[in-house]
Amino acid sequence: MKKYFVLLTMLLSIAAHAQQKKQNQFVLKGTILNASKQQIYLEEAKSVSNTKYKDSTFTDADGHFSFTGSIPDPRLFNLMIKGRNRMMDIANFFIENNSMIYLTGNTDSLYKAKIKGSKEQALVDEFAPAFNKNVANFTANLYKPYNEAKAKNDSVAMLREGKIADRKVIDTVSAMISSFVNLHPSSAFSLELVEMLMKYSRISTADSLMRMVDRTPAGKYALGLKLRQSLNIQRSLAVGAMAPDFRQPDTAGRNVALSSLRGKYVLIDFWASWCGPCREENPNLLNAYQRYKDKNFTVLAISLDKDRKSWIKAIKEDKLPWEQLSDLKGFDNAAGKLYAVGAIPTNYLIDPTGKVITSNLRGEELEKKLAEIL
Repeated sequence: MKKYFVLLTMLLSIAAHAQQKKQNQFVLKGTILNASKQQIYLEEAKSVSNTKYKDSTFTDADGHFSFTGSIPDPRLFNLMIKGRNRMMDIANFFIENNSMIYLTGNTDSLYKAKIKGSKEQALVDEFAPAFNKNVANFTANLYKPYNEAKAKNDSVAMLREGKIADRKVIDTVSAMISSFVNLHPSSAFSLELVEMLMKYSRISTADSLMRMVDRTPAGKYALGLKLRQSLNIQRSLAVGAMAPDFRQPDTAGRNVALSSLRGKYVLIDFWASWCGPCREENPNLLNAYQRYKDKNFTVLAISLDKDRKSWIKAIKEDKLPWEQLSDLKGFDNAAGKLYAVGAIPTNYLIDPTGKVITSNLRGEELEKKLAEIL
């Protein structure tokens, strides 16, 4: 009798373990029209931890497919067909464990795929249409002065009106995001929106929202922990704080430290050859450099490139005379991580003692600040 009891206990334990394993999985099923017997990939949209989920399978003759897997927390995924890498060829959506998710889409417009069964994706589908409509409506009016200046080829007015419009757009976007996160602080999608605010340099707003998220399970998600760490770094880089020192190779392979420029006003400029806004800003930065280089001012550029040839080519094309550094690790650049750089261009102006004066000055704003202190 005792032997049977032990066997029954073992069987129940195995069954419970199997049930728990099943509960900690997701199932994604779907149909892609015009995708008969095609290889498709499912992978995390971005790296938020040391491991990045990636899987692949083949559709059947009718375009049906199925994935089963397990992830630590709700995350954004991309689904794509092998050999098709345009934005319109990629379905982007949330997946979470303990869900049966269904996708229906077309090969030529996979970005429009319909997703059912994901609670997080349902929140995206609730937020996105109204958000996109509102942004489209008010940006059309806000950028009228900019477009008028552009038609007149008035570069000064273009820069001024563009910055005014950009600021108003970000104000409106920030308000809409804040409203959503206040209603859904425990959502993984809210984390994505907070990250968007950080890229818009709305650090105080992002930090305030994250304080709410921190009190929910989402605060312990991989992205939540990453954002909190990044925000803490951003707060440590407030005006008056000591700028963290770093050392990276220049174009000749010589290691150069930020501290080697102590005694000068330094603009630490994070950029990359592939970054359009960075390249557009370089002429303004060059003008400022030429005007103030003899007044104890210099620029220290950190490239988030991965390809050395592209980096060197961009430096030559834009005729950039200041110190250029890079470890060629893209957004994994050590200095970029030290300064929590999540988007470029990003810059920090530091004083001769190494303290932060301000950040993200461009065009006229940089010119005014340099004129004020120099």
